[in-house]
Amino acid sequence: MRDRPKPQRVVAGIAAAFLLCTLASWLDQLGRVLAGCRDGFGNPGLTGRLTGEHCVLSDGKPLMELPWQEDLWITVLLALSLACAIAAVLVPRRSVLSHSLAVLTVVVLLYAGLTMGSRGYQRADGELLNHLVPPTLTGGSGPVPAGWELTVSGLRITIPDVGMLPLGTGLAAGLALLALAALLLADRRAIPR
Repeated sequence: MRDRPKPQRVVAGIAAAFLLCTLASWLDQLGRVLAGCRDGFGNPGLTGRLTGEHCVLSDGKPLMELPWQEDLWITVLLALSLACAIAAVLVPRRSVLSHSLAVLTVVVLLYAGLTMGSRGYQRADGELLNHLVPPTLTGGSGPVPAGWELTVSGLRITIPDVGMLPLGTGLAAGLALLALAALLLADRRAIPR
């Protein structure tokens, strides 16, 4: 890494810092969903059980499904993106592998960002109920600290949610990774032939 130009090291550090913040938020979200599912996230009268894809909350009958597998997928994509970014700066300078890893990092983070954005849109646009609650039930939703409060068939239910901050830090990481990929490509093209 010492043979790398200072701009590459600085941009790689910025990208890694933003990726770490985003990854930490999603790890926390995944942990809260997996750990809190069984007791219904502390909501009185609710229990939960984990299926292959969801945390199913019920009060004797299923009320809603939280997509824990989606949280896991986003977390894995962010970890992969961070690993590729670190590897891109650790492999020999001006190598095809270095640039390829940087480009792969951007692509993986783009996919994670689209998944995060879609999820954030579903929650912010009121599609949360349509996404989580069966169409046979009625209710409303609103943000609360560290999650959402839903009113489903007269019950007030608080569920954990990561919020929109990781989307912003993920976007900042993506911009830094694009800059890093551009710096690595420019460095590779500067090789005299």
